[in-house]
Amino acid sequence: MEERPIRVALVIDAIDESMGGTERQLILLARNLDRARFCPYVVCLRATRWQEENPAALDMRVFEATRLRSPRTWLSMLRLSRFLAREGIDVVQTHFRDGNTIGTLCAFLARRGTIVSTRRGTIYWRRGAGLLLLRFLDAMATGFIANSRWAARALVEGERVGEERVRVIPNGTPAPSSPPPDRAGREGILRGCSLDPADAHVIAVGNLRRVKRHDILIRAAADIVRRHPRVRILLVGDGPERASLEALARAEGVSERVEFLGRRTDLLPLLQACDVGALCSDSESQANAILEYMAAGLPVVCTDVGGNGELVTDGANGFLVPAGDPSAAADRIGRLLADRALAARMGEESRKVAGAFSVQAMVDRTAAYYEELVARRGSGRRGAGGNDSRG
Repeated sequence: MEERPIRVALVIDAIDESMGGTERQLILLARNLDRARFCPYVVCLRATRWQEENPAALDMRVFEATRLRSPRTWLSMLRLSRFLAREGIDVVQTHFRDGNTIGTLCAFLARRGTIVSTRRGTIYWRRGAGLLLLRFLDAMATGFIANSRWAARALVEGERVGEERVRVIPNGTPAPSSPPPDRAGREGILRGCSLDPADAHVIAVGNLRRVKRHDILIRAAADIVRRHPRVRILLVGDGPERASLEALARAEGVSERVEFLGRRTDLLPLLQACDVGALCSDSESQANAILEYMAAGLPVVCTDVGGNGELVTDGANGFLVPAGDPSAAADRIGRLLADRALAARMGEESRKVAGAFSVQAMVDRTAAYYEELVARRGSGRRGAGGNDSRG
């Protein structure tokens, strides 16, 4: 008799229009898992407008459950546990704090024994009572997926999880469907975004939140513009820091050189038309923005934090700079703007590096890990880790 596909529940707090890196990776995984081998469900703990407007995007189920103290949450957890049992879910993979807490507890209650907990960045609540809760939940997990070696080390050292239970599976980024635009194509893309092709363009992609430290790039812009008057800084994304960042640009005297472009769906062509990709975050595990810059063939200037150094080799496909240092960021960005040959060499190296981080590679590695864990559960063995970071 032919075996049925492995049924996977991908549990996450919510998917909304802000669409951070974790959400994008989950969607890429759910859409690209081989349906002959897997049947994925996306389980959200909060309803959002994006989910309502994209009902056919994925097989999404919503169980309103966010606050453990709420009776409504416990009823939703009971419904979720019954759903996992009724559908015969084989693997439950959890994301974010609520997704990990509620997803793990529900999978345990439903006796769905293969639980995969995801680590994709700094866990700010990995201390005190939060750390005790994590260790309690970790004991129920079959395995863990970390998207960088840095995140895996933080998991092992911070939560005392055995290395053999952790699998490193890097993020995947879609490859460009067309070659880089020629000069005329680049000019057309920029004009279509109301940008002057005569300017140099430094782009920063990310939600406008404190941790992304767009303020550092804006402070650096004041120095960059003094040396390169025809540069324009493009901030792609939106978020709670937008008003304060706009005020900072005015205070630094660069408001006419800094463009707030908001969220965009046509990101790849715009990236390919730019000159430098920048990221000034205080914390990253494996930044999707860096992968997108590299896939577009951009040299990268980013902070030397978290797993950024696993993507960018200083002096090869970009520059690593200290966090919180606008002078260092300005110096490296300025160097690339002044030396177009260097920028071109680094951009080409970025494109080569990005080839190791395809969506298909991420999906294949995750699928293999699921199958390995399910097989180990069937044989009564526990633990299936390893570093799969470069294939």
